[in-house]
Formats: sequence, structure tokens, C-alpha cells
Amino acid sequence: MVLRHGKDVSKIANQAAKNKIQELETQLDELDLENEDDNAKVEHICEEISNLEEEMNNDNDDSDKAKEALTFFGIPSSCHNTNTTSLSGGFLKKVMLSCALFAQPDILMLDEPTNHLDISGIVQLRRLISSCSSSATTVLLVSHDVDLINDIATDVIHLHNQTLEYYNGCNYNAFLNVKSQQMTHQLKQGHKLEKQRNAMIGTIDKLKQQAAASDNSIAKKKIQRSINERKKKLEKSGIQKDEQGHRWRLQKAGCGIKKGSINSIDASTRNKLSHAQLLKRPETNISPVPDKAVQFVFRNTTCTWGEPLILAMDVGHGYGKQNDNGGSPSSSTNDLLPDNKNDNATENSSGQWIITKKPGMLFDCVDLCIEEGSRVCILGSNGCGKSTLLRILAGFEDPIEGKVHRAHNVNIGYFHQHVADELIENAWKEGGETAVAAAHDNVVNDDVAGGGGKGQTKKNNKMVTPLSLMTSLFPLKTEQDLRGALTSFGLSPQQATTNVKFLSGGERCRLCLAITMMKDPHVLILDEPTNHLDVESVEALSYGLNNWNGTVILVSHDVNLIRTVGGSCFVIMEEEGKIRRITNGIDSYLKSFRL
Repeated sequence: MVLRHGKDVSKIANQAAKNKIQELETQLDELDLENEDDNAKVEHICEEISNLEEEMNNDNDDSDKAKEALTFFGIPSSCHNTNTTSLSGGFLKKVMLSCALFAQPDILMLDEPTNHLDISGIVQLRRLISSCSSSATTVLLVSHDVDLINDIATDVIHLHNQTLEYYNGCNYNAFLNVKSQQMTHQLKQGHKLEKQRNAMIGTIDKLKQQAAASDNSIAKKKIQRSINERKKKLEKSGIQKDEQGHRWRLQKAGCGIKKGSINSIDASTRNKLSHAQLLKRPETNISPVPDKAVQFVFRNTTCTWGEPLILAMDVGHGYGKQNDNGGSPSSSTNDLLPDNKNDNATENSSGQWIITKKPGMLFDCVDLCIEEGSRVCILGSNGCGKSTLLRILAGFEDPIEGKVHRAHNVNIGYFHQHVADELIENAWKEGGETAVAAAHDNVVNDDVAGGGGKGQTKKNNKMVTPLSLMTSLFPLKTEQDLRGALTSFGLSPQQATTNVKFLSGGERCRLCLAITMMKDPHVLILDEPTNHLDVESVEALSYGLNNWNGTVILVSHDVNLIRTVGGSCFVIMEEEGKIRRITNGIDSYLKSFRL
């Protein structure tokens, strides 16, 4: 904990304890040990001093444990006293996980813990969860990382149709298999019940025909009693019996009723329906209710170029140096040879030359060529400059060194990793649609080449909905086009008119993707797009990108997404500050970590 002026709270507390001890020691010197009353005071003061010294030792132990927890998640000691507002999203997530490790709770709840984490952070997260199992700590995890769930989950809780369903001893793949088997069983069960009902209805119809054809009143009454009995049996079709053969007890308990039966509805609703309505009821309740359908539809681009869309040449950037882009160009990779005695190369004790980055730079000497229709994934540890490189490629920042050339009239869409959070923060502020629209234009998407028009509305305090936000950003589009764009990214008509404040993180991400694609980008730059998305949405994103004919530049630590999208993989080496191509893709990169 750090005060506003940067003073360490633990140091202040320790100093106060030392001052208190000095005061107590001075009181001891003034007491007379031969006096009985003073002897009692001496014992009390000595006990106080002992407690204060114990508190000081505990504070020192806590400080050491906090440093160990931060180091465990790869946060260097130079960042231990850094203001958290200046840390990247990955470092912030590591600080939060370090707090969990430091607290050693009995129950650890993790909501999307892999968001913003690099591969090494995910490895340490797995080790944290493994240590929790050895210390009998229960972990409740919400995540879209399928690999993580498959490796560490022992049980799965499925929230579906406002009901929690428990699957003990299952990881994610096992859960999918059990769920598929249950769905198949319910379909077969519904078909069997439908067959039984049809047979009963056929028997009742035959009895009615017999009653109509008979002239004997006694026989008609007998047949009518038989019809009534079969109707009651038909209405009870689907109720299972317990060990004692009781049916109604199970029904009142709300269990033991087969899916697809007449009695699968509650008793109060069933009593209000006629016999004919009850017979029609199972027609809409035979199969289980399916999960929501999620789709991401990326509209294809039409323009073509005969040159690279983005070309970075000797690009270097950092936040510790002044921009000298107008001066001499930076050294290329070939200048890093030992003969040149370049500052970027140092010789170790073994006589080997080690390539390093310039002081104050995140990276330098970066050469990157983005061809039309290509898929490029950029990897690296938290804080190595991946997001900064994307902003430079998109044109939102100028590099300190080198140049970035973009094809003429190329339209670049940029999806920021914090865009969903910033969207909701601005929605809470005054200014209504204008505030949200302005924030979105600043961080999400812009026409880099020519500057697209931005919809403006007067300042107001009206409720901001996805539809109203889209209308303010694209005033020339019809409501039908805007609703179609929202539907293309899985936002229903009801969600389109819901206040932005009450949308989930995944729904806000889908809204931002819809806005980004409404400007018809030729190049789509995505910075951690899977944050807040559920498993189904990540799969839909992968499928949508694979079927899109545009160019994709991706920064992500979601291994499944990277594998599915494919393309070229590059990694920013943090120590070197250089970008290297990974020849065998993401799996080759993962082998460098001890999982």
C-alpha cells in the first residue's frame, strides 16, 4: 500500500512502533523496581514492548511475502514501488494474482484470470492453481481459455436457462461429451414419449368411435369411463416413479419428471389448461432448449493492392527518449555485428556478443512487412511493447526511430484491448452519446488514410444503447443496416436497445467489433480481442476471421485462437528489443516454456 506522496505505509507503521518502544523504555528507566506498584507497571510495559516488536517482525515478514508473490508472477523488483496506473494491463493482472497468492485464501474466485496475461503469466497461474489444490483451497474459475480449463478443472458448473447444472469429475471436453449425451438422450426420450402419447390418443379415438356406434347406454357409459381413465393416464405420461412406486410425491418435489412430458410444466399452469391444450403442450417441449447461437460475420473487402499494405522499416520506440524521428535513421539489424561496436551489442565473459536494445527503448530496428490478405500474430511478454507497436502500425503514434509506410487509401480498423472497459466508463459520464462516441473514435477505429466522417450529436443525458451509439457514429446508415451489423456480431434486437451500462463485457466487445467493421477496414488490427469473450464467442471470432478476405494483425495469448487463425507468428524479444519470426508457429513458441 502506497500513500499519495509515495510513502510506504509499512515503513511509517514501523517507525511509529520504534518511537513507541523508545517512549516505553524511557518510562522503564524512571520506575523504581523496589516499589511493588512500579513492578506491576514494569511487567505491563515489557509486555507492550514485546507486542510491538512482534508486530514489527510480522510487518517485515509480510513485506518479504509480498515481494515473493510479485516475483513469482514475474514482476521485476524495479516495478514493486511503481504507481499501478502506469503499468500495462498484463502487469496489473499479475499484481492482482500476486495479491491472491499473498492472501492464501480458503476460497479463490477467479473471473477471466487469463485476460491480458502473457504465456509466462498463464504458466504461473497454472502453478498457483496447482498449489491451491495441495493446500486444500477451493478455486472457482470463470474462463474462456479451453486449454486451461481442460488441464486444471475437476468439476464444471453450467449456468443455462437460469439454472445451475453440476458435472462432477469433468473438465471442459468431458463436460461437452456428457452434455451431448444428455441432449441425445432427451431427444430419444421425447420421441419415445411422443410415440406413447400417439398410441394412447389412437386408442381414445377408437373408443370414441365405438361409443358413437353403440346403441346400448350401459355400454356407452362403460366406454366413456374407459376413455376418462385413459385421458388421466395420458396426462400423467412422463412421470417417473420412486422406489415406493409413488408418482405425485416426485412431481410435487419438482423432480422425477421426464423432459418432453405433459407434466414437465408446473401444476398451477397445468390445471389452467384444457385436455386439448395439454396434448399440444409437449409439441414445443420435446427437445432441450439449445444454447444461444453466436456468430461473427466479417464483410469482405473489395479493394486490392499490388504492394504491402503496411511496411515498417527500422522502427524503434520507447517512452524514455525524445522523438528524434527527423534526425539520422536508426541502425539496421546488420549494424549490430561486433565489428561495428554498436551500443546494441555487448560482449559477455565468454566472448559472445549479446544483442540488446538501446537505453529507454521498448524495441528498435523492427522491420515488418504486412502483405495483403495475410495473417500476422505478434507475441511477447507483458510490457515488451506489443500494444505500442500496433498503435504505430495503425498510425495512432509516430515511432521515435524509423518509418512506417502504408498503402494509398488503405483503411485500418484498430480494436484496443481496453475498449470495452473505456466504453462503459464513458457511458457513465455525462454527455450521453457524444461522450461514448468520441471515446470510441479515439481508441477503436479510424480511417488512417483519409479520415472518415464521425457522427456527432448534441450533448445530452439520454440513455446510450448500441443502436443509438451506432446511429450517432453512422448517421447516413439506415436503422435496418445498423441492426443487421449488430446481429452480425451476435447482438439480438433486445440487446440492441439495452443501455450500454448494463451490457456484459463480452457484449460490449461484440458492439465494438460491429462498429469497427461498419467502416469497412482493409486491415484489421486486434489487440487482445478475446478479453471478456466466452468460449462460444472466441470460436465464432476464429471462424469469422478465417472466412474474411481482409488482412489481420493480431496480438493475443489465446493459443486456440492463434492456432485457428494461423499465418505468421512473430515475437518481440524483451531483452533484445527486436522482433523475431517463429518458423513453426505458436506450438514452437510454447516449447520454450516449462508448462
